[in-house]
Amino acid sequence: MEPRDIGAASGTLTFFRSVGGTFGVSLFSAIFTNRLHDDLATRLSSDQLAELTRYGGRLDAAALKALPEAVQSHYVQAVAHATQNVFGWAVLFGALALLAGFLVRTGRAGKSA
Repeated sequence: MEPRDIGAASGTLTFFRSVGGTFGVSLFSAIFTNRLHDDLATRLSSDQLAELTRYGGRLDAAALKALPEAVQSHYVQAVAHATQNVFGWAVLFGALALLAGFLVRTGRAGKSA
């Protein structure tokens, strides 16, 4: 690229990194939340789910310790499973991004040095 276009290119790169990061966080947060909700609904009874909803979605370490042992165990397993699911999707998206990176042609590909 021309030296006069460095500022525009840098700004564009920063913009797309920000948009990509925001999109990625949103996507993986949605995957995590969906998987956690499904696992909790599968693992816990309606009474045990009511114990969790009592905290309004903000379950810190002290609130977790106040829950019955069975609910604690199922909650921790559900969080671990949801996190594992997010990393599985992240590996898939990372592999696709790597593949796309190899397929992208730069403007310098056919030019001689």
